[in-house]
Amino acid sequence: MHARSLGPPRGFASAVEDARSAAGVATGKTLHDLRGTFSTRLVRNGSDEREIDEVLGWETGKRARIRRVYISRKAVVISAIERMRKRDNGD
Repeated sequence: MHARSLGPPRGFASAVEDARSAAGVATGKTLHDLRGTFSTRLVRNGSDEREIDEVLGWETGKRARIRRVYISRKAVVISAIERMRKRDNGD
């Protein structure tokens, strides 16, 4: 039997740090911050509430409270303006 080293053990914190770095999120952010960034980006890209709830595992009854915590109000406004522009342009 041969042992093969794959380097030092990597835990959950390392995986979160890798995801943070890959997403271009500032250093020192938590897993919850990453969820917030992801949900904000989903809004910016036109995902509807049902899609966001499904992807993030949010219960419909808790949606409003969770969204207040995670989703940037600025991103919601920008997304709404972009959708209006697309409708006005016939896209």
